[in-house]
Amino acid sequence: MWFVCLFVKTGADGKLTDKPADAILYPGGSLRLNCSSDIDDPVEWWLTEEGSTVKQQVTSGGELTTDFRDLFMINASNLEATRTSDTESYCGAYECVDENGAGETATAAVSSKHS
Repeated sequence: MWFVCLFVKTGADGKLTDKPADAILYPGGSLRLNCSSDIDDPVEWWLTEEGSTVKQQVTSGGELTTDFRDLFMINASNLEATRTSDTESYCGAYECVDENGAGETATAAVSSKHS
């Protein structure tokens, strides 16, 4: 009896070519977190809000998840938002993950300032 083993390469093969940077968001200001990869799979975005330990999925398959559609826009793999009032807060740790959520990660801290 013969067995044939096939090895499929999995894991983090792609690399992030642009990584998000820490940012401060003022009322009326815009937020743009850049993240891109050297492969075609979309990056995934996750958010851990300030004061929380819960990581929330912001994008899936390159699209915004339901909870974040009113807060953000996706432009290529970049996450964008505009803060329109002092009551809005986008504070927290934003994590960009390569290979549709399975690869290299990069994190940026976002804080908000009042006008």
